Amino acid sequence: MFGMTKKRRSLPTGLRRNRSGFDRVFFYFLSVIFLGTFVYILFFSQFLTIFSIEISGNRDIGKQPILEEVNSYLNGKYLGIIDKKNLVLANRDRIRKKIISRFKQIKNVEIKKNFPSGLEINIQERKISLAVLSGGNCYVLDENGEPYDIFSCDGEEIKRNNLIIMEDRSGKPVEIGKTFLEKDYMDYVLNIRKNIEEMVGLKIENNFKTPNFISGDIRVRTGGGWEIYFNREIILEREMEMLELFLSNQSKEVSSGNVEYADLRSDGKIYYKLKNNEEPKIQEEIKTEKNNSTKDKNKSKDKKNKA
Repeated sequence: MFGMTKKRRSLPTGLRRNRSGFDRVFFYFLSVIFLGTFVYILFFSQFLTIFSIEISGNRDIGKQPILEEVNSYLNGKYLGIIDKKNLVLANRDRIRKKIISRFKQIKNVEIKKNFPSGLEINIQERKISLAVLSGGNCYVLDENGEPYDIFSCDGEEIKRNNLIIMEDRSGKPVEIGKTFLEKDYMDYVLNIRKNIEEMVGLKIENNFKTPNFISGDIRVRTGGGWEIYFNREIILEREMEMLELFLSNQSKEVSSGNVEYADLRSDGKIYYKLKNNEEPKIQEEIKTEKNNSTKDKNKSKDKKNKA
């Protein structure tokens, strides 16, 4: 009796089929509940709703206008039922394009999603360097010499950034988004104002003029109303030496407001015109080689004296 094994009872075939069908229905039921819960959490609950938007990297453009532009994209619902503020559905590329199209000064935008409800927006602004007036329009150039927008030459943007306005009298067409001036050309123009004000102490107007940019002929007007002509082919330091010599020799004429212009476009010579004279005058500039030879002579004299 003790050595006998109990036989396992098997369920009838009909019962086995019923149980298998019940398990299958129960599995489907759980799957539907899980899927429904997942869809609800993903799209309809506030778990993934964007509540925090952090903006960084902006300098001239305020955070609030950028935030308003982002919120204008996120407001509303997809198909009238799914909130656009859903972190999963928020399209970073579309947000980036919307910001750049609204703010021309912004060069690039990087957007990072922070689970479960945050956006980080990093702004890369263009550095405004120069304005070009050509064909009646005032184009603003960034640090790479690329025009990115059109402003009024008397507008707040130009005044706030104290921009030099280069007027191209040839009216050369300017194309937005393509390099118009090389960086070394812009540096030359910007250094004209810096050197004149810091080294010479003259005040100059922000309106520069050129017959065309290819010529390298750049003309600026001083606060006293007379003009200075520059040639980009000549080293600016050399032109500043010539200007200092002119101011030294013609100080009375400059202070009395009798100067019409000083022309520094010929290396070694200064042409200038006084208002009470019909013909321009010429003032010989000391050559650089002579300056160097004079310095060498002085050095040799010093050595002899020390000996």
